[in-house]
Amino acid sequence: MKIIRKHLYSIYFQYGKIMEGTERTQSEFNMAVAWLNRLNEFFYISDRAHYELKAYEWLHALMILYNELSSRIKKEEIIFWDSKTKELLSNVNRLNIINNRTGRISIDNKLYWDLIQFERFLHKIMDESGLLTKSKDDPRFAFK
Repeated sequence: MKIIRKHLYSIYFQYGKIMEGTERTQSEFNMAVAWLNRLNEFFYISDRAHYELKAYEWLHALMILYNELSSRIKKEEIIFWDSKTKELLSNVNRLNIINNRTGRISIDNKLYWDLIQFERFLHKIMDESGLLTKSKDDPRFAFK
């Protein structure tokens, strides 16, 4: 067993010496455009569900956007919205059961406004992250 371990250490150190000074080349391409298209698609789905008062689809589109944008959201905001989305999911599931039983599409005012606040929050995150408009730090990129 000691011989095998010694041999593995030898291989590890030889590999480390070979890799010293070498860096991985960076791709000239990234997923930024594809990611922005994905965000755009889910905002479209969210808008459509909002228009049709389909709370279940609306919330789930917003949840996907929330997950996609989570790397840009502050920790305290994540804590708040994680608990808030659990409440939203519970309310939407309850409403979905009622809508399925009655065959109607309806949404109560509180849930409606909670979903709007969630969507506004996501738009705010995108705006603050510079995903909605170009950077205004450099006047060459500001809108006229």
